[in-house]
Amino acid sequence: MTAGQRRMRGVPAVAAADPIGAVEAAIGGGRSQGGRSRHTVATDFLSAPLTPALRRLGVLYGLYLCFTSLRIQEVITALAIPKLPMAMALALAAGLVSAVPGSGWTALWRAAPALRWQTLLVVLAIVTVPLSIWVGNSVDQLYPGYFISVTVFLAGIALLRDRASMVRILLILLGALVVITSIIFFGGGGAAGRIGLGSSLDSNDYAWVLATCIPIALWLGVRRKATAILWFGVAILLALGIVRTQSRGGFLALLAMAVVLISFGATGWRRVAMFVAIAVLGAGVLAYIDASGASRLTDFSGYTGGTGRTELWKQGIRWMVQRPWGYGMGNYATYNVWMTRDYHAGHSAYVNIGVELGVLGAVAYFAIWIGAARGVLTARRNAIAALGQPGAAEEATLLGFMVAMMAGNAVGSAFINTQYSALTLFVQALATAAWLGSPFRGAAPPTVAAAPANGQRPGRGGAVIRGVSAAAAVPPGRHEGRNR
Repeated sequence: MTAGQRRMRGVPAVAAADPIGAVEAAIGGGRSQGGRSRHTVATDFLSAPLTPALRRLGVLYGLYLCFTSLRIQEVITALAIPKLPMAMALALAAGLVSAVPGSGWTALWRAAPALRWQTLLVVLAIVTVPLSIWVGNSVDQLYPGYFISVTVFLAGIALLRDRASMVRILLILLGALVVITSIIFFGGGGAAGRIGLGSSLDSNDYAWVLATCIPIALWLGVRRKATAILWFGVAILLALGIVRTQSRGGFLALLAMAVVLISFGATGWRRVAMFVAIAVLGAGVLAYIDASGASRLTDFSGYTGGTGRTELWKQGIRWMVQRPWGYGMGNYATYNVWMTRDYHAGHSAYVNIGVELGVLGAVAYFAIWIGAARGVLTARRNAIAALGQPGAAEEATLLGFMVAMMAGNAVGSAFINTQYSALTLFVQALATAAWLGSPFRGAAPPTVAAAPANGQRPGRGGAVIRGVSAAAAVPPGRHEGRNR
């Protein structure tokens, strides 16, 4: 018997479920947390259900999103309480510091590329302040605006991994959005034609918010048959809200979301329900466009020439190349005034961030989206390969709708300045947390093993994932193998 074999005899059998941890145990290295491997500690945190303190914090987070992402206080002015959002942000930050252990943040840092790229953006935002063309603009954009959005992101990746907590938070968010949209339609929130909602929530922003949240409503609809009609009705209401805004960017975001849902939608009866919902939604949107005279939605002639969107985008790219380290956060419009005597923003999150935070900022921003999309698609592919196992169908459906949500948000962001928006960072956090919390996030596709090696017993259906049955791979309380 070799020395390595003698060392392996002392490794518990359960270590076979964690190959990296088993190797570390065999060589006697990589220990932490009382002798457990760093990999095991990270896996434990990502897979474990939220603590009671974090679940309570999730309710505060949901309410906080209503103010920061939906800006409900601009529609319901009674909620416009001075300093309330900032007080909620500080309470949320304090709760995260006290409830998430250092090992938990370390696990998130190692597992989530989006967190590392987001950190780089924060560093660039701070470093470029003294280098910006107008320091005051950069400071005003950095605090409190960007501070609020980063808080939304950090809280999201910590709180949205747990499926029960995710549903609770999304219900709060969708409930508030239904109230806002209902006020617009039935409470005199806007006159005929394009609607204006508040000081910062204009028609284009609101259409982008709706296009982002429609996939969430559809997912809640296919999640449980008993509430399907309710949530499909909510999705139709939100889609008609986009027509009321007459936002062409929002309309393109809605189309992108629908195309992605068709490509990456649910399986089984959920796929049928999704197709019916999209068909009804599309018919309702087209009929409402015709009835409301919102022909602007299909007229893109203003996007070219003069101060059209395409000209602004080309101009922004030229400026980014001329000053690759950036002009400083919040300074696109300022520089545009200096150069053209006309006040215009970049009308694109991707152009804006490249001009303001430079080439490296644009790379980091794209890397966040790409990293989140790759993680979601990988976990979805593994879940589809494990269909028939407990929770696999529900997980594949959720992750498919996450892709649609990202598509709606990303396409809409191409037409408005949302690079520092709380909703943008929420979507990035939600997509990242969705695959971090998935039991299929890093598992190899299950294989049927007639005679599993090392004496392991096959799981339900004979499927083994990294040496663990699919049933055992599902964290307690995360899935129950049935519709909830």
